Amino acid sequence: MSRKSKSRSASPPVGAAVVSPPSRSAAASAPSSDRPVPKTWLEIVGRQIMQALGSLQLAVILLSIFVIVLIVGTMLESWYSAQLAQELVYHAWWFSLLLFLLGVNIFFAAVKKWPWKKYQTGFLITHLGLLVMLTGGIVTSISNTDATMVLIDTSNPAVTEDPRVLDNIGTLRQSGSSIALHDDAEIIIKEYKLKRPTDGGRPEPYVAAETKFRFAPGSFIWKAEPDEYGYPKVDPLVAVFGALAHPLPRHWEADLGDGARFRIIAYYPNVKPKAASVPRDDIHAGVKRRTDYEPDLEIPIGMTRDGLKPAARCRLSLGKDQVDFWLPQNATTTQHVGQRVFTIEYAQRFDKLPFELKLLRAEMTTDKGTQSAASYTSWVQLTDPEKGIFEKDCMITMNEPLEYRGYKVYQSTYGSITQSLGITDPANGRPVSYSGFTVGRDPGLWLKYLGSIMLALGIATMFYMRAYFFKPRIRHPDAGASSSEASPSGSV
Repeated sequence: MSRKSKSRSASPPVGAAVVSPPSRSAAASAPSSDRPVPKTWLEIVGRQIMQALGSLQLAVILLSIFVIVLIVGTMLESWYSAQLAQELVYHAWWFSLLLFLLGVNIFFAAVKKWPWKKYQTGFLITHLGLLVMLTGGIVTSISNTDATMVLIDTSNPAVTEDPRVLDNIGTLRQSGSSIALHDDAEIIIKEYKLKRPTDGGRPEPYVAAETKFRFAPGSFIWKAEPDEYGYPKVDPLVAVFGALAHPLPRHWEADLGDGARFRIIAYYPNVKPKAASVPRDDIHAGVKRRTDYEPDLEIPIGMTRDGLKPAARCRLSLGKDQVDFWLPQNATTTQHVGQRVFTIEYAQRFDKLPFELKLLRAEMTTDKGTQSAASYTSWVQLTDPEKGIFEKDCMITMNEPLEYRGYKVYQSTYGSITQSLGITDPANGRPVSYSGFTVGRDPGLWLKYLGSIMLALGIATMFYMRAYFFKPRIRHPDAGASSSEASPSGSV
């Protein structure tokens, strides 16, 4: 057969119908055979909700908000303090809600592609890693530990029980496991009554009733009732995020029984003592304490200053009788209302570590030629009977924390009692110092690490399988000579 006859036989006869390959739009409009088609109205609505919650548009909106929030949190931490950034952003209720919504979007973005294919393996691993990371963030914001511990390097009661140490520094111990929780305090109210001994001696007080409740006021000045002190100027950014973090009015009130009530009417994060008195009563006779304070309104919101402490303005009432008084943090006051006597304490809440630390020695090094502190170092002993560890020597510095059982113990402060108060250990004549430690625990940290590993693995899998986020495109035959080569059966 000649070359011309071959070419004529290959061409379709005149009038024959030519069937072209289906277009891309037609293929796209055709229902997928491997994906179930919803039949009932409930299935249709459920699929629409799933598509909306897992949409790319929602992901872009949530991620944009998340980036803006992180920028604001970093600014607040840089301009004010980490405590304010945590209160207004990272530990706020709406931040946990934002993380939850991001998790919902990621979850439905993966579910809506069911049934999954082999080429979507990397896509699924990536989204699962993101979910694990978000879960770790939520766990951290809900149940992390942020606390302090202060230890002294002597157990001699002549030093630890010295009135000068108790008044200026507080109660110190050489070893212990108690940690004071940041931003977490409690109000303890005790009612005292007198009990006369059977032998007719002097009546002795006893605790007839006790009331406790948690008190976490935050970094802002707030008032349940007006008083003589005004509000300081607040940065608009801080004011907006403060309103988001605390949208409801704040006040604390407790029923003490038989008509007596306790109420916090105002709170100030920084107050200074104004006057001192020596109260004499049947409960705390002759104990000197400061009873009057005034707030320092010049300090920016979220900042603190040495020598100042937070305090609440309180009211104790019984019928028509009432008394208003100041209650500073880590202090106790005695108040009379009617014929009843109460002590009210504003104390930090404490927690227990699963191990114990004992301070052997603490020191501060300075920069050469100056008195500026270069580093703080503490030598401690670790005891954990549950793990069979007794008096294990450890060193804690500012850049090298002690990591044990999920906790990190950082060196945060140092003080020399000998230099500040002129007190030495009478047993051996050596100087006495104390160390302040910051204790932290992040229970969601391992989830963040695991999620990061899964995220990297998922991205690597997508590139290895050349799938990226979508199914590989189907190669369609082109018109002309290439169509006969790519799809010889394209015509009938």
